[in-house]
Amino acid sequence: MMVAQSEIVEDVTALVQVAREPLPYDANKAPEEIEDDILRTRRHLSVTIEALERRLAPRRLIARSTETFLNALEGDTEQLAARLRENAVPLLLIVAGAAWLLLQRHSEAARARREEQAR
Repeated sequence: MMVAQSEIVEDVTALVQVAREPLPYDANKAPEEIEDDILRTRRHLSVTIEALERRLAPRRLIARSTETFLNALEGDTEQLAARLRENAVPLLLIVAGAAWLLLQRHSEAARARREEQAR
């Protein structure tokens, strides 16, 4: 699954708009101007949050990870073996974390079943 170019453009545009310099403080502003500044800031925050939500959406992260993994598999087996050796510690930590997560879920499900049977 490839990320659409329009989504990337939207994300970048949103982040660029928010990254602008903040307005300097002016103690002589009218309350209406202050309210306008607040509304503008809220819109900028909303756009930033939406961009981050899109970027960090689980399906998008999975798609990126899958694409990266498949790209890593391209090439000959010697290169793949070398990459695995170079990244052995991170790979082992990922596998250990995934195994721990699965064991934790399994034990919680077993505990819930035992509690249900005890009732």
